[in-house]
Amino acid sequence: MSAMDRPGDPRSSRRRRAAEAEAETIAERKIGDTRAHERAGAPDETPDDVRQAARDPANRFGKFVLLEALGRGGMGFVHRAWDTILHRPVALKFIREANVEDTQRFQREAQLAARLNHPHIVPIHEIGERDGRQYLAMEFVDGVTLEDAALSIPDAVRVFAQVARAIDFAHRQGILHRDLKPGNVMIDGEGRPYVMDFGLARSLRSQSNLTLPGQLVGTPAYMSPEQATCDPATLDARADVYSLGASLYGVLTGRPPHEGASPLDVIRRVVDEEPVPPRRIERSIPIDLEAIVLRAMARDRSERHASAAELAEDLEGFLQGRPITRRPPAGRRSGRRPRRRVRSGRGGAIAAGSAGALGAVLLVAWLAGRGPDAPPPPGPSPRTEPPRQDEAALLARAKPSFDQATRALEEAVRDLYRPGADLEAMRERLADAV
Repeated sequence: MSAMDRPGDPRSSRRRRAAEAEAETIAERKIGDTRAHERAGAPDETPDDVRQAARDPANRFGKFVLLEALGRGGMGFVHRAWDTILHRPVALKFIREANVEDTQRFQREAQLAARLNHPHIVPIHEIGERDGRQYLAMEFVDGVTLEDAALSIPDAVRVFAQVARAIDFAHRQGILHRDLKPGNVMIDGEGRPYVMDFGLARSLRSQSNLTLPGQLVGTPAYMSPEQATCDPATLDARADVYSLGASLYGVLTGRPPHEGASPLDVIRRVVDEEPVPPRRIERSIPIDLEAIVLRAMARDRSERHASAAELAEDLEGFLQGRPITRRPPAGRRSGRRPRRRVRSGRGGAIAAGSAGALGAVLLVAWLAGRGPDAPPPPGPSPRTEPPRQDEAALLARAKPSFDQATRALEEAVRDLYRPGADLEAMRERLADAV
């Protein structure tokens, strides 16, 4: 363990103070050189806002000049700053009212993230302490988070394929992120994504962990069911796969997959309920893309993509027009639980959705023998005789199921006449409605 890992070591404190004093001396010299250049009329590469801010001592933090606050989180806050020694912008993260556990977590973030040299992960430049304040200097990404980015569907898929590749790289280095969400992915002006904030990350290879059983970490709306049950020992790479799927769901639909009146309500929904299928919220989402998202978000982690790399392959294949590797179970695609059967007073077992099932079966048979260029099938003929009393009661109970199947039938007929109609996907959707 290095000296920096032992905050109470007096030798570590002396070395740190000496390094800080040297850095401050160099910083003072750099700022003095800048002012001398200004007086001499010589060109200087220091940005105007940095020169202006440096004149106020309140904006000085060692070798850094603080320029503006970028945001606040549960553990600290971030400033855009300027490194006066290396002449580059940085994002400077501070702990807010640090205790021992927060300090350990902060240092662990730096240690884990420093191992990740990947083009789509925000790199860590240094960690240090000044005047009792821990800080973390990271590369500054000039852009917006996925929460605020306006992306087309192809662009969103491309971004998440790149993010999934970055997360797979982190997993291969033995690091689990545990807080993937749209707010923790930055997009720069060229559309490149960067994963950030490894403050809740844990090692997949070490038993040492700052999270205890029963302690909830992460963002409820985007965490996996196993993470929501607060047992860190059960987490593996598939927890991040779920969060990637949930984040893509949020970007595509404009809302998180689970919402509630309180964080506890959201956690209950994450554990107990399936998300609403994305296409019910946004009809422009392609069927295959919906299937990829719902598979990544399977509550049973054995049904998810086995790795972030497999999810990336599915997303890349979607962009290239390749068929997806596997679809989620039928109940998850429909967002419904299996329908119960009701019995009539005459003893016959009648499916609650029998009328809708009949229409669906007929359309499936028709699709098997006809192509998308054929005219639509004729509608059902009206019933001429009034139903008997027991039949009327049964039909009243079956009406919601019938209406649901009818809507699925209508959607399939509309999709049939669109270019590149996917007959297999329509058959599966109709089977879900039965």
